[in-house]
Amino acid sequence: MARRRSTPKPTPAQPPAASPAIPTSTAQAQAATQAAEALLDQARREADTARAAAQEQALEIVRAAHEEQQQVRDKAAACVAQMVAGAEQEADRLVEEAQARASRIRTDADTEAVDRQAGAELAAQRAEKAGQARADEVRDQAHRDAEQLREDAAAKANRIITDAAAEASQTLTTAQGKAEQILADAAAAAEKAQKTLLDAQAQAEWTTEEAKGLRARTLAAADFDASRIRDEAQQHLDTIQARTDAKERRGQKIDEWSPRVALGATILLTASGELSLAVLTGWPPAIAWGLPLAIDIYVVQAMRRHRDVMLALLLMVAANAIYHLAEAGLFGVRVDSHGTLRPEWWLIAAVAAIAPWVMLRIHRITAPPRARRTWRRSRPEAPAATLTEAPALGDSGAHDERAQAPAEQEEEVPAVSVPERSPGAPTERPSGRPGERAQRPKTERAHRAHPKPKKGARPGAPKTLTERRTERVKELYSERGKRPEWTDIRDALVTAKLADKTISRSSCQRVRDAIEAEHPELAALGSDNVRAITGS
Repeated sequence: MARRRSTPKPTPAQPPAASPAIPTSTAQAQAATQAAEALLDQARREADTARAAAQEQALEIVRAAHEEQQQVRDKAAACVAQMVAGAEQEADRLVEEAQARASRIRTDADTEAVDRQAGAELAAQRAEKAGQARADEVRDQAHRDAEQLREDAAAKANRIITDAAAEASQTLTTAQGKAEQILADAAAAAEKAQKTLLDAQAQAEWTTEEAKGLRARTLAAADFDASRIRDEAQQHLDTIQARTDAKERRGQKIDEWSPRVALGATILLTASGELSLAVLTGWPPAIAWGLPLAIDIYVVQAMRRHRDVMLALLLMVAANAIYHLAEAGLFGVRVDSHGTLRPEWWLIAAVAAIAPWVMLRIHRITAPPRARRTWRRSRPEAPAATLTEAPALGDSGAHDERAQAPAEQEEEVPAVSVPERSPGAPTERPSGRPGERAQRPKTERAHRAHPKPKKGARPGAPKTLTERRTERVKELYSERGKRPEWTDIRDALVTAKLADKTISRSSCQRVRDAIEAEHPELAALGSDNVRAITGS
């Protein structure tokens, strides 16, 4: 009978290894997170493998117990059947042997009786001659002896048959007793096998529960380690992100203040030449500083508003170049009898005209809409000027805008009408610079009340990229309540997916200039560090 199999306990999964060193970059943090996920997956796979092995082992134990119990039962049944068959065969053999011995005894008795009868007859025949009486007596005695011999043979045969039957019955009884003992032993073995089966089932259930507990503990440990690694990676990602944000803020501050520092240094260098030019042409030193101050403010306002930039820079360059040439005695000066440099009259007049001219240009570029006036006779209605945006180098949407330019509609700037001036009233000539104000051709007539649409423009056509950008930037004025910076415009366009992050500053400023040219009241809002300058 097979012994009960011992069920080995599943080997618990090894605890996850300690986390690696603290990551110092985003790639290392991501690698640590991936390692934690891989560790958790490996622990889950090991737990599932251990659980499957335990279940398979439990099933194998139960299957082996069933097989063992069935083998015991089959073996007992076969042994009983074999013993019963052997006992029956032995009883049959004994009966057959008894019958054969009885038959031989009868045959021998008959043969002996016949032989004796024949001898008696022979003796009788021999004695017949001696005497008839003696012959009859011998014959009768021979008949009695033969009859007695037959009876003895029959009794002996009956005893042999009775003994054989009793021996066969005893053999059957013994065989039945042995069969009953074997059956009892088989029942005991079956009961023991049943107990072994119950023990195997209990062991299998314990193994399964232990595998479940091991799996739960392994998964909990793996989840804890994975969560810890993810938290550490997230903390370092946050730290790296904070460092990156701080670096970006420093870069933004550098980008913000570097142009201002360069502008201040440029203004300082050019202001020295402008101040010396004012002193050279006769201005008292106490008030000569007003000339560089006026020129520099004009240049800054022109750059901030993107109007009169070339004129302002040319004025600054001309003032510094004239002074240095005059200082070297090469232009606009003469040497008197004492060897002193004296400015020419036209140089004095030109320098004296700088201040009024700067005042006029500042008035023109900073005046609000209600203070602007047309510099010719007003028309009842006139076609609006067309504003087009030129793509900047590096602008991702420049190629698309050039491709869509024939299909775009012209943006119109409404005309501002003032009462008609007298024919003799003096007028000023417009500067002719693009972007300063709408220009009207002199050949227009009052009967042209409605402007004609641009050729190729289709009513109801989808909005172009420039139009969508203009609408989004217009919304910034109302959202911020002030004039947006170019960085605000860039962020808004990138968020609205109307431009890439590589959009240039000049492209953002051109969109803003086109809007302020169409709606001058928006330019009057100013920004954080620039206010609209008004004048009469």
